[in-house]
Amino acid sequence: EDAVRNSSAVPRSSYPREVCPPGKFRCSSGDCIDRQRLCDGVFDCDDKSDEVGCPDYSHEFRKQVRHRLQGNEVGEWLYTKKTCAARCIQAKNFVCKSFNYQESTETCILSNSNVGLSGGLVPAEDWEYYELKNLTVDCTNMLVCNDNKCIDMTLVCDGRRDCKEGEDEKCASQLNFDVRLVNGSGPHEGRVEVRVFGRWGPVCDDMWGVSDGDVVCQQLGFTTGAKEVFQNSRFGWGSGQYLMDDLNCNGKEASLAECDFAGWNRHDCTESEAAGVLCYQRGDLCALEQWRCDNGRCVEYRFLCDNTDDCNDNSDEDQEMCK
Repeated sequence: EDAVRNSSAVPRSSYPREVCPPGKFRCSSGDCIDRQRLCDGVFDCDDKSDEVGCPDYSHEFRKQVRHRLQGNEVGEWLYTKKTCAARCIQAKNFVCKSFNYQESTETCILSNSNVGLSGGLVPAEDWEYYELKNLTVDCTNMLVCNDNKCIDMTLVCDGRRDCKEGEDEKCASQLNFDVRLVNGSGPHEGRVEVRVFGRWGPVCDDMWGVSDGDVVCQQLGFTTGAKEVFQNSRFGWGSGQYLMDDLNCNGKEASLAECDFAGWNRHDCTESEAAGVLCYQRGDLCALEQWRCDNGRCVEYRFLCDNTDDCNDNSDEDQEMCK
Protein backbone atom coordinates (compact mmCIF):
# COMPACT_ATOMS: atom_id res chain seq x y z
CA GLU A 1 0.00 0.00 0.00
CA ASP A 2 1.55 3.27 -1.08
CA ALA A 3 2.30 5.83 1.57
CA VAL A 4 1.75 9.56 1.04
CA ARG A 5 3.67 12.44 2.48
CA ASN A 6 0.71 13.82 4.50
CA SER A 7 -2.04 11.76 6.06
CA SER A 8 -5.33 13.48 6.82
CA ALA A 9 -6.95 10.12 7.55
CA VAL A 10 -4.97 9.56 10.77
CA PRO A 11 -7.22 10.27 13.76
CA ARG A 12 -5.94 13.05 15.98
CA SER A 13 -7.21 14.03 19.38
CA SER A 14 -6.93 17.36 21.13
CA TYR A 15 -6.00 17.22 24.76
CA PRO A 16 -4.57 19.85 27.03
CA ARG A 17 -1.40 21.01 25.28
CA GLU A 18 0.78 19.71 28.08
CA VAL A 19 -0.25 16.03 28.04
CA CYS A 20 -1.31 13.11 25.83
CA PRO A 21 -2.62 9.76 27.11
CA PRO A 22 -0.32 6.68 27.30
CA GLY A 23 0.64 5.29 23.90
CA LYS A 24 0.23 8.69 22.26
CA PHE A 25 2.74 11.23 20.98
CA ARG A 26 2.12 14.95 21.34
CA CYS A 27 2.86 16.91 18.21
CA SER A 28 4.40 20.36 18.58
CA SER A 29 0.99 21.70 17.61
CA GLY A 30 -0.58 19.95 20.59
CA ASP A 31 -2.31 17.20 18.62
CA CYS A 32 -1.91 13.60 19.84
CA ILE A 33 -1.21 10.70 17.50
CA ASP A 34 -0.47 7.01 18.07
CA ARG A 35 3.18 6.61 19.11
CA GLN A 36 3.65 3.78 16.62
CA ARG A 37 3.31 6.36 13.84
CA LEU A 38 6.53 8.09 14.85
CA CYS A 39 9.26 8.02 12.20
CA ASP A 40 7.14 5.94 9.81
CA GLY A 41 7.82 8.18 6.82
CA VAL A 42 4.36 9.71 6.91
CA PHE A 43 3.66 13.20 8.25
CA ASP A 44 0.87 12.45 10.70
CA CYS A 45 1.28 15.71 12.63
CA ASP A 46 0.15 18.83 10.79
CA ASP A 47 3.46 20.43 11.74
CA LYS A 48 5.45 17.32 10.67
CA SER A 49 7.03 17.04 14.13
CA ASP A 50 6.48 13.25 14.20
CA GLU A 51 9.23 12.88 11.59
CA VAL A 52 11.79 15.13 13.30
CA GLY A 53 14.91 13.62 14.93
CA CYS A 54 14.40 10.17 13.43
CA PRO A 55 17.40 7.81 13.00
CA ASP A 56 19.41 8.25 9.82
CA TYR A 57 20.43 4.90 8.32
CA SER A 58 21.92 6.35 5.13
CA HIS A 59 25.48 5.60 6.26
CA GLU A 60 24.70 1.87 6.15
CA PHE A 61 24.24 1.99 2.37
CA ARG A 62 26.67 2.20 -0.53
CA LYS A 63 25.53 4.80 -3.06
CA GLN A 64 25.83 4.82 -6.85
CA VAL A 65 24.55 7.91 -8.61
CA ARG A 66 22.83 8.00 -12.02
CA HIS A 67 21.99 4.28 -11.84
CA ARG A 68 19.10 2.10 -10.74
CA LEU A 69 18.55 -1.61 -10.22
CA GLN A 70 16.10 -3.26 -12.59
CA GLY A 71 13.81 -6.02 -11.37
CA ASN A 72 13.21 -7.54 -7.92
CA GLU A 73 11.13 -4.55 -6.86
CA VAL A 74 9.01 -5.20 -3.78
CA GLY A 75 7.16 -1.91 -3.51
CA GLU A 76 7.11 1.78 -4.35
CA TRP A 77 6.49 4.59 -1.89
CA LEU A 78 6.79 8.35 -1.59
CA TYR A 79 9.40 8.99 1.08
CA THR A 80 12.33 11.19 1.85
CA LYS A 81 15.67 9.53 1.15
CA LYS A 82 16.34 9.25 4.87
CA THR A 83 13.02 7.53 5.50
CA CYS A 84 13.48 5.25 2.49
CA ALA A 85 16.71 3.98 4.04
CA ALA A 86 14.93 3.43 7.36
CA ARG A 87 12.10 1.55 5.63
CA CYS A 88 14.61 -0.79 4.01
CA ILE A 89 16.39 -1.45 7.30
CA GLN A 90 13.14 -2.02 9.19
CA ALA A 91 11.30 -4.09 6.55
CA LYS A 92 9.51 -7.01 8.22
CA ASN A 93 7.84 -8.96 5.41
CA PHE A 94 11.00 -9.45 3.32
CA VAL A 95 14.76 -8.93 3.48
CA CYS A 96 15.42 -5.55 1.92
CA LYS A 97 18.89 -5.41 0.39
CA SER A 98 18.78 -2.18 -1.62
CA PHE A 99 16.60 0.63 -2.91
CA ASN A 100 16.32 3.01 -5.84
CA TYR A 101 15.62 6.66 -5.10
CA GLN A 102 14.49 9.52 -7.33
CA GLU A 103 15.06 12.88 -5.65
CA SER A 104 12.79 14.94 -7.90
CA THR A 105 9.67 12.90 -7.09
CA GLU A 106 10.83 11.50 -3.73
CA THR A 107 10.09 8.03 -5.09
CA CYS A 108 11.45 5.14 -3.03
CA ILE A 109 11.60 1.63 -4.54
CA LEU A 110 12.68 -1.15 -2.19
CA SER A 111 14.28 -4.35 -3.50
CA ASN A 112 14.91 -7.82 -2.11
CA SER A 113 18.05 -8.15 -4.22
CA ASN A 114 21.24 -6.28 -5.06
CA VAL A 115 23.70 -5.97 -7.92
CA GLY A 116 25.92 -8.87 -6.88
CA LEU A 117 22.98 -11.25 -6.61
CA SER A 118 20.94 -10.36 -9.67
CA GLY A 119 22.83 -7.84 -11.79
CA GLY A 120 20.57 -5.43 -13.62
CA LEU A 121 22.25 -2.15 -12.66
CA VAL A 122 21.49 0.22 -15.53
CA PRO A 123 22.23 3.90 -16.19
CA ALA A 124 19.40 6.22 -15.10
CA GLU A 125 20.19 9.92 -15.07
CA ASP A 126 17.79 11.04 -12.33
CA TRP A 127 18.04 8.00 -10.05
CA GLU A 128 20.36 6.87 -7.27
CA TYR A 129 21.02 3.28 -6.21
CA TYR A 130 21.62 2.39 -2.55
CA GLU A 131 22.86 -1.02 -1.42
CA LEU A 132 23.19 -2.23 2.16
CA LYS A 133 26.90 -2.59 2.86
CA ASN A 134 26.51 -5.61 5.13
CA LEU A 135 24.58 -7.52 2.43
CA THR A 136 26.86 -6.61 -0.46
CA VAL A 137 28.19 -9.69 -2.24
CA ASP A 138 31.96 -10.16 -1.92
CA CYS A 139 32.91 -10.82 -5.53
CA THR A 140 36.49 -11.85 -4.74
CA ASN A 141 37.31 -15.05 -6.66
CA MET A 142 33.95 -14.85 -8.42
CA LEU A 143 33.08 -14.10 -12.03
CA VAL A 144 31.60 -10.63 -12.47
CA CYS A 145 29.04 -10.56 -15.29
CA ASN A 146 28.74 -7.59 -17.61
CA ASP A 147 25.78 -6.31 -15.57
CA ASN A 148 27.85 -6.64 -12.34
CA LYS A 149 26.12 -9.79 -11.11
CA CYS A 150 28.64 -12.03 -9.33
CA ILE A 151 28.48 -15.79 -9.75
CA ASP A 152 30.43 -18.59 -8.10
CA MET A 153 33.20 -20.18 -10.14
CA THR A 154 31.42 -23.54 -9.92
CA LEU A 155 28.71 -22.10 -12.19
CA VAL A 156 31.15 -21.05 -14.93
CA CYS A 157 31.08 -23.21 -18.06
CA ASP A 158 28.60 -25.65 -16.53
CA GLY A 159 26.25 -25.50 -19.52
CA ARG A 160 23.79 -23.09 -17.89
CA ARG A 161 23.66 -19.34 -18.51
CA ASP A 162 23.86 -17.58 -15.15
CA CYS A 163 24.94 -14.22 -16.60
CA LYS A 164 22.23 -12.43 -18.55
CA GLU A 165 24.44 -12.16 -21.64
CA GLY A 166 25.86 -15.67 -21.19
CA GLU A 167 29.46 -14.63 -20.66
CA ASP A 168 29.84 -17.33 -17.98
CA GLU A 169 29.54 -19.88 -20.80
CA LYS A 170 31.99 -18.19 -23.20
CA CYS A 171 34.78 -20.33 -21.88
CA ALA A 172 37.53 -19.61 -24.34
CA SER A 173 37.56 -15.90 -23.54
CA GLN A 174 36.96 -16.20 -19.81
CA LEU A 175 38.90 -19.18 -18.53
CA ASN A 176 42.48 -18.61 -19.71
CA PHE A 177 42.56 -22.42 -19.56
CA ASP A 178 45.76 -24.44 -19.67
CA VAL A 179 46.94 -27.94 -18.74
CA ARG A 180 50.25 -29.40 -17.59
CA LEU A 181 51.78 -32.65 -16.30
CA VAL A 182 53.62 -32.46 -12.99
CA ASN A 183 56.00 -34.69 -11.02
CA GLY A 184 56.65 -37.21 -13.80
CA SER A 185 59.91 -38.33 -15.40
CA GLY A 186 59.41 -35.92 -18.28
CA PRO A 187 56.88 -33.67 -20.04
CA HIS A 188 55.02 -36.73 -21.33
CA GLU A 189 53.81 -38.00 -17.96
CA GLY A 190 52.71 -36.82 -14.54
CA ARG A 191 49.89 -35.53 -12.42
CA VAL A 192 47.29 -33.68 -14.50
CA GLU A 193 46.85 -30.08 -13.43
CA VAL A 194 44.72 -27.40 -15.05
CA ARG A 195 44.81 -23.64 -14.82
CA VAL A 196 41.59 -21.68 -14.72
CA PHE A 197 41.12 -18.02 -13.82
CA GLY A 198 44.82 -17.77 -12.99
CA ARG A 199 44.94 -20.71 -10.54
CA TRP A 200 46.49 -24.16 -10.97
CA GLY A 201 44.94 -27.22 -9.39
CA PRO A 202 44.80 -31.01 -9.86
CA VAL A 203 42.11 -33.06 -11.59
CA CYS A 204 40.23 -35.66 -9.53
CA ASP A 205 40.35 -39.26 -10.77
CA ASP A 206 36.61 -40.00 -10.42
CA MET A 207 35.55 -41.41 -13.82
CA TRP A 208 39.09 -40.78 -15.11
CA GLY A 209 39.78 -42.88 -18.20
CA VAL A 210 41.77 -43.22 -21.40
CA SER A 211 39.53 -40.85 -23.37
CA ASP A 212 40.17 -38.14 -20.79
CA GLY A 213 43.91 -38.83 -20.92
CA ASP A 214 43.82 -38.67 -24.73
CA VAL A 215 42.51 -35.13 -24.60
CA VAL A 216 45.23 -34.08 -22.15
CA CYS A 217 48.02 -35.62 -24.21
CA GLN A 218 46.76 -34.23 -27.49
CA GLN A 219 46.33 -30.79 -25.95
CA LEU A 220 50.00 -30.98 -24.90
CA GLY A 221 51.12 -31.96 -28.41
CA PHE A 222 51.40 -35.73 -27.95
CA THR A 223 49.10 -36.42 -30.86
CA THR A 224 48.95 -40.20 -30.44
CA GLY A 225 47.18 -39.76 -27.12
CA ALA A 226 47.38 -41.53 -23.78
CA LYS A 227 49.42 -44.70 -23.37
CA GLU A 228 48.21 -45.22 -19.81
CA VAL A 229 46.12 -43.36 -17.25
CA PHE A 230 46.59 -43.43 -13.49
CA GLN A 231 44.44 -42.92 -10.44
CA ASN A 232 45.07 -42.74 -6.69
CA SER A 233 47.59 -39.87 -6.84
CA ARG A 234 50.28 -41.93 -8.60
CA PHE A 235 52.26 -38.70 -9.11
CA GLY A 236 51.33 -37.09 -5.81
CA TRP A 237 48.56 -34.66 -5.03
CA GLY A 238 50.22 -31.25 -4.99
CA SER A 239 48.84 -28.46 -2.85
CA GLY A 240 46.05 -26.86 -4.85
CA GLN A 241 42.31 -27.38 -4.68
CA TYR A 242 40.79 -29.84 -7.15
CA LEU A 243 39.43 -27.81 -10.05
CA MET A 244 37.78 -30.59 -12.09
CA ASP A 245 35.98 -33.82 -11.19
CA ASP A 246 33.81 -36.45 -12.90
CA LEU A 247 35.36 -35.80 -16.31
CA ASN A 248 33.64 -37.51 -19.22
CA CYS A 249 35.50 -36.81 -22.46
CA ASN A 250 34.90 -38.64 -25.72
CA GLY A 251 38.54 -38.22 -26.74
CA LYS A 252 37.83 -35.88 -29.64
CA GLU A 253 37.76 -32.61 -27.69
CA ALA A 254 40.51 -30.05 -28.27
CA SER A 255 40.68 -29.21 -24.57
CA LEU A 256 39.59 -30.65 -21.21
CA ALA A 257 37.46 -27.53 -20.80
CA GLU A 258 35.22 -28.84 -23.60
CA CYS A 259 34.49 -32.13 -21.80
CA ASP A 260 31.55 -32.79 -19.51
CA PHE A 261 32.45 -32.51 -15.83
CA ALA A 262 30.99 -31.57 -12.46
CA GLY A 263 31.81 -27.85 -12.66
CA TRP A 264 34.75 -25.74 -11.58
CA ASN A 265 35.79 -26.41 -7.95
CA ARG A 266 32.98 -28.97 -7.52
CA HIS A 267 34.42 -32.22 -6.21
CA ASP A 268 34.21 -34.80 -3.44
CA CYS A 269 37.83 -35.89 -3.62
CA THR A 270 40.64 -36.47 -1.13
CA GLU A 271 44.41 -36.14 -1.45
CA SER A 272 44.66 -39.71 -2.75
CA GLU A 273 42.52 -39.14 -5.86
CA ALA A 274 44.65 -37.03 -8.20
CA ALA A 275 44.58 -38.14 -11.84
CA GLY A 276 47.70 -38.86 -13.88
CA VAL A 277 48.59 -39.84 -17.43
CA LEU A 278 51.43 -41.26 -19.52
CA CYS A 279 51.40 -39.96 -23.10
CA TYR A 280 52.71 -41.80 -26.15
CA GLN A 281 56.02 -40.49 -27.42
CA ARG A 282 57.37 -40.82 -30.94
CA GLY A 283 59.25 -44.11 -31.22
CA ASP A 284 57.54 -45.87 -28.31
CA LEU A 285 57.48 -49.65 -28.79
CA CYS A 286 54.34 -51.69 -28.24
CA ALA A 287 54.26 -54.62 -25.84
CA LEU A 288 54.23 -58.18 -27.21
CA GLU A 289 50.47 -58.50 -26.65
CA GLN A 290 49.78 -55.19 -28.40
CA TRP A 291 49.29 -54.05 -31.98
CA ARG A 292 50.59 -50.73 -33.32
CA CYS A 293 48.02 -48.45 -34.90
CA ASP A 294 48.87 -46.36 -37.95
CA ASN A 295 49.16 -43.30 -35.68
CA GLY A 296 51.66 -45.07 -33.39
CA ARG A 297 49.23 -45.91 -30.65
CA CYS A 298 49.28 -49.39 -29.11
CA VAL A 299 46.14 -51.43 -28.50
CA GLU A 300 45.71 -55.00 -27.33
CA TYR A 301 45.16 -57.54 -30.08
CA ARG A 302 41.80 -58.49 -28.61
CA PHE A 303 40.50 -55.03 -29.55
CA LEU A 304 41.19 -55.50 -33.26
CA CYS A 305 38.15 -55.72 -35.52
CA ASP A 306 35.65 -55.34 -32.68
CA ASN A 307 33.73 -52.54 -34.42
CA THR A 308 35.19 -49.98 -32.01
CA ASP A 309 37.76 -47.37 -33.00
CA ASP A 310 40.32 -48.03 -30.27
CA CYS A 311 43.19 -46.44 -32.22
CA ASN A 312 41.40 -43.13 -32.72
CA ASP A 313 42.35 -43.35 -36.40
CA ASN A 314 40.18 -46.43 -37.13
CA SER A 315 43.18 -48.41 -38.35
CA ASP A 316 42.27 -51.25 -35.96
CA GLU A 317 39.01 -51.58 -37.89
CA ASP A 318 40.49 -51.51 -41.39
CA GLN A 319 38.10 -53.35 -43.70
CA GLU A 320 40.81 -55.25 -45.58
CA MET A 321 42.46 -56.40 -42.36
CA CYS A 322 39.20 -57.40 -40.72
CA LYS A 323 37.92 -59.58 -43.61
